[in-house]
Amino acid sequence: MDMDDNRVRKVNTNGIISTVAGNGSSGASTENVLAVNTTFNHAKGIAVDAIGRIYIADTGNNRIRRIETNGTIITVAGNGNQGYSGDGVLATNASLAQPTDIALDNAGNLYIVDYSTHRIRKVGVDGIITTVAGNGGSGYNGDVISATSAYLYFPNAITIDNAGNLYIADSYNNRVRKVDVNGIITTVAGTGGLYSGDDGGIAIYTPILQAMDVAVDGAGNLYIAQSDARVRKVDSNGIITTIAGNGTNGFNGDIGPSISLLIGTNSGVDVDASGNVYISDKENGRIRRITSNGIMTTVAGGFSGDGGLATNAFFRKRFVVNRPANVTVDTKGNVYVVDQFNDRIRKITLDGIITSIAGNGGKGYTGDGGPAIAAQLQHPRDIAIDSVGNLYFADQYNRRLRRIDLNGIITTTAGSGATDFIGPEAYISTSGYYGATTMALTKDGTAFVTSNNCILKITTSGIITRVAGTTDLTGESTGDGGPALNARLASPTSVSLDKDGNLYIAEAYRVRKVDTNGIITTVAGNGTFNYGGEYILATNSALVFPFKVDFAADGTMYISESYHNRIRRVDRNGIISTVAETGTLVAPAGFTFDVAGNLYIAEPGNRRIKKVTYPIRPTLAINRTANCSPTSLTITAQPSGEGFSYQFSPGATQIGTSNQAVVTTSGVYSVTVATSIFGSPAGSISLPVLTEHMFTVKAGNWNDPTVWSCGSVPNSTRNVQLLHVVNLPASYQAEAQRIKYETGSKLNIAPGAKLQLSTAP
Repeated sequence: MDMDDNRVRKVNTNGIISTVAGNGSSGASTENVLAVNTTFNHAKGIAVDAIGRIYIADTGNNRIRRIETNGTIITVAGNGNQGYSGDGVLATNASLAQPTDIALDNAGNLYIVDYSTHRIRKVGVDGIITTVAGNGGSGYNGDVISATSAYLYFPNAITIDNAGNLYIADSYNNRVRKVDVNGIITTVAGTGGLYSGDDGGIAIYTPILQAMDVAVDGAGNLYIAQSDARVRKVDSNGIITTIAGNGTNGFNGDIGPSISLLIGTNSGVDVDASGNVYISDKENGRIRRITSNGIMTTVAGGFSGDGGLATNAFFRKRFVVNRPANVTVDTKGNVYVVDQFNDRIRKITLDGIITSIAGNGGKGYTGDGGPAIAAQLQHPRDIAIDSVGNLYFADQYNRRLRRIDLNGIITTTAGSGATDFIGPEAYISTSGYYGATTMALTKDGTAFVTSNNCILKITTSGIITRVAGTTDLTGESTGDGGPALNARLASPTSVSLDKDGNLYIAEAYRVRKVDTNGIITTVAGNGTFNYGGEYILATNSALVFPFKVDFAADGTMYISESYHNRIRRVDRNGIISTVAETGTLVAPAGFTFDVAGNLYIAEPGNRRIKKVTYPIRPTLAINRTANCSPTSLTITAQPSGEGFSYQFSPGATQIGTSNQAVVTTSGVYSVTVATSIFGSPAGSISLPVLTEHMFTVKAGNWNDPTVWSCGSVPNSTRNVQLLHVVNLPASYQAEAQRIKYETGSKLNIAPGAKLQLSTAP
């Protein structure tokens, strides 16, 4: 049962996986349709009868459903209403309350764990439902009594042996209980103690911790999956031993003796006719098998895709916060992904191959000073790369900032694992900071992280200071127009930096900016819970839970608005619009741009990394020196870096294979920029170049000789290029052959002033 995906999947004897029920959507039951087209709601239990029909405990829909041999699905128990009713009537007319597991006996009777009513119910082959264990009371009121008089306490799972005895994982009573064919209930494992006892003793005198699942083999051995990352076996003599896990939630490898391998908490267990034990290791995203020789292997799931195509890999999903959480791209176009619930950092190369570069899949904090791939991480959240290629990430549940250097060695750069907020003063890197979730990184490796409704700055020498926000956790955003240190932030989700060093914070309903003077203002979002408008001022538009804010190379701001499934853009005039939205995205989270201008989106709702590819948008600029009439000029193309190539138009002599070319005559020159970054179309741009002309070296008045590159004022024979703001004084007449305006230039003409051109601009 692929619970979080709302699907039932089948792995055949050749190891091929397919979906047999569920379309992936969560919702109310759809009946009498092909099972692959139906919807489930957090379905959990599954069983198969002798003729191949599949029974499913559709927990959230309060029904038991069956896939017929022709592939259609029907309801066999539950009317969809949560509750307890209907004993002695058709099961389809009865109310169930969050059924979590089902089992079938040899006669075809169906047993149901009615979780929220603390009962076990039975649907006979005639379709009539009755209660066979539990009286609705929660707790423990003794054994060797009628099962229908006994208290159960949130039973979680059941199994039936060949003799027809029913075994119950009586989870909150910390016991496994047995209902014999006469309806008498007894305890077969556990004492009720809230801990896990030692191995080798009698099971009924040995504490077990919250039995989550039970199974029994043909020889009468009982298997118990405990909530503390153990699977235990009670043999036919009643002796209990551990067969997998040691009580530590994690993953330390596969293909080895099961007793030495870790598993996750809250696992399930089953056993086949040959005695192979299967563990549904939910925390590690695997189905694992223990053969008769005690060797454990993975038969389905795992962190598939490492070493193969990234499009064949998957990222784990868990509850609502499914993640690949964040993404970044290096200068070569390699993509780095935070695989949050797999506790790994993964890399996708230019040829689309995915590998893990940090984290062994085990949850914990180990590995500093050694290879990052062998380290344990715990819920990594955000990632960034400095100018030399060191990779930093927020190891959230370890409450640390960690770095992977160019040799793949992992170290901790900040945080001690403590949960205390550090306060406003400076602290060294061993100080605690609370659960950093996201970060922004300067070129030199200085990090800004979110922590406890504040933004912290962590220098490369390990000094931590608070730069924005207070520890006030109540109320909405405050403080605009004043010092960021006095402002209240509302659940900040990310931080980023623009090229000028201004800090941007995405919080509940706004994006806020902290300038280099430490003053905070709102730049997007009006603080309301609504669907924001288009092509209006960003500060007038609603933003609901913006997850991330970042900038393209041209300085344009982009915001991922996860709640409304879209990416929004704020242009330089502060106007907001949507660039990708519902229908193409599901809960977009982190995103980034590569050097070619392509947009990468971490889409946890679909467990994918998506790429929006644009043609390269190059620029050409003239590199000028303070000469009056240079005999040659150098033109420079951007973007630049490893993997880019340049094709200049005739007349421009490229300098080696660089992004520069030399021109000696006036004319219009162009360049086509291409890149090896996957999926990036080449782009071209043209630039008119005047080789013999005057240009401004500073802002000022036209009649000031020091404003001009020749040290004299232009006349009617001169070509003029304005690079700055120039003023024509009142009643002054200026002359030039023609004028070319560059970005950022401007000519202010005062009253009575004139400009005479002998050639059109």
